[in-house]
Amino acid sequence: MYASLLTIALAASSVAAAPLQARDYANKNDNLEDYAQYHTRYLASSCPDKHNDQTGFFQDCCRPLKKGDLESVGGDVEKWYKNNGKDRCWPGAEAIAAAEERVKKNDSKSSAVPSASSASAPAATSDAAQPGDNAGAEYFDAGASSSAAPSSTSTEAPKPSPTEEAKKEEPKQEENKGNQGGGTVRTGIATHFTPWDGTKQKMGGDAMDDPHCGSGYTWDIYGGLQGNWVALESSLYKEPGVSSDGVSAYCGRTVRITSKTTGATVEAAILDSCPSCHKQGDIDVSPNVFNQLQNIVTIPFDSDEQPDNDPGELEVEWQILG
Repeated sequence: MYASLLTIALAASSVAAAPLQARDYANKNDNLEDYAQYHTRYLASSCPDKHNDQTGFFQDCCRPLKKGDLESVGGDVEKWYKNNGKDRCWPGAEAIAAAEERVKKNDSKSSAVPSASSASAPAATSDAAQPGDNAGAEYFDAGASSSAAPSSTSTEAPKPSPTEEAKKEEPKQEENKGNQGGGTVRTGIATHFTPWDGTKQKMGGDAMDDPHCGSGYTWDIYGGLQGNWVALESSLYKEPGVSSDGVSAYCGRTVRITSKTTGATVEAAILDSCPSCHKQGDIDVSPNVFNQLQNIVTIPFDSDEQPDNDPGELEVEWQILG
């Protein structure tokens, strides 16, 4: 997402998505502070609730700092804020610690959920990545880590019949299909966002920027604020290949999303990338999709309004169709 986009406010407990400006910053963090540090401070400062704050808090306090600026104060964020007359931006050590704990709990909760695609993987998967080996490993397609497993045991087993050989090939075919997105069921956290600046524009106005999928997949083409669209975690967005303009082969494809809380199922089009999503199972969806996942049907709302009864995030199961 481009740097000028602003996020719709999430609940204070949200741990899976950062402000939309951060998506662009996250892609260029070689010049910016550590993203994990920034994201923790973003949560500690209750930035999800400050999107429409009229005092300028979001603009002053909810954006990452430049590495060079922090180096000038020895990496002390609190000191930098004070030196620049932004004392109110420092949330305090206690709030930082609480935010770090929320992030840690979310990571632990996500890593405890096995990939749904593992059910079709071959039995010999001792070399597969285990939860916690690296971020999001439990959501990666099984094929990448287990495709060589059958050969490790075939020399010790009796020579299979032609029928058995055919059966052995079936899991590999499913894994390859999963690597292209279709058929792989993922589990993670869904958050919501809007590309409209609620303080300046209302429903019917132009979005501030096109999504990562480009001008052929604009928000307006897919229904604007009342549309059903979704952003994929950045590494998954790039997985099938990306053009020189940043357009993923996934762009325009349909995602079927089911809330693990309500059981509601919604279909949405892939329009964007979400670098601030923690794992490949996490997604960022339109306000309309978020409402539908809660079984809430709303009348058209202005871009600066929140989804009704907003919990900030939902546990979901989803897959790319086709």
